[in-house]
Amino acid sequence: MSKYQTERDLEQNYETSLSAILNVIKELDWILVTKKIDGIVCKEYNTTPLSSKYTNDATIDITIDKSKKKIIYAGKNFGFGTIQSSHVKKQVLLVIEKIEESLKNTNVNLSPIITEKNKLEEINSEPKSISSELKNIADLLKNGILSEEEFEKVKQRILNR
Repeated sequence: MSKYQTERDLEQNYETSLSAILNVIKELDWILVTKKIDGIVCKEYNTTPLSSKYTNDATIDITIDKSKKKIIYAGKNFGFGTIQSSHVKKQVLLVIEKIEESLKNTNVNLSPIITEKNKLEEINSEPKSISSELKNIADLLKNGILSEEEFEKVKQRILNR
């Protein structure tokens, strides 16, 4: 089995980092094997028939260690030798590059996020129909502005009026 492991500093909060990871995995057309409490396991999805390719698909275990403020990437595939090892390393580095790029873009777009958060304050201050308020908070959830927990709290507040 060929393996490659590395880690990077956790520069965003857990939710933002996990969201970026999931978006990148989707963008790369990788398979989400499992979600863990502290991250995910994903697998490269290669449509090339096994008989005509030289490398096995890589699997990457991505762990977000909040206590150490690190993201740990542990890649592996079934196979030995320099071709397999370099393939695993290349895939891990590709995923890291895409995740870091996604997180950097998150930093660039902070003002729209602040504007979206302000929308949540508007929801609480302006009288609106229940359906429009629910739609607004659903949009905030969909855009990653609200966490699932925040969404549920606001939804309950709206419904309990």
